[in-house]
Amino acid sequence: MTTRNPMRRQGNDMDLPAGKTCADCVHCQRCCSIFGHIPEDETCDWSPSRFQLVTVAPGNPLCASPLTEREAQELEGQLSDLARFLGAPGDWGYGTKLGRFTQEVHRLLVDIRRGVVVADDG
Repeated sequence: MTTRNPMRRQGNDMDLPAGKTCADCVHCQRCCSIFGHIPEDETCDWSPSRFQLVTVAPGNPLCASPLTEREAQELEGQLSDLARFLGAPGDWGYGTKLGRFTQEVHRLLVDIRRGVVVADDG
């Protein structure tokens, strides 16, 4: 299993919206399994980008209260190890439970790294 740095925005019509990555797109699983993308990529293989935002059902937060910085760091470390083991969603088979689980692990990592669920430790 190989890892690579995410593809960053290039200033063209293939860029994803600011602050968004492949993990935020409904096509992430397909593009990761077929085209070699990773959930952290910020560009699309299509011109113009075919990015479509994944919508999460309202009322389904990550947890009951925001994570502390320590919790976020620990969770990120554990999920990073799991994500390295899992690889890309397509490694398990397109549309399988493990493929979908892998995609969700990558989405969680993106959210945690963005700090969208982190509370002030003080």
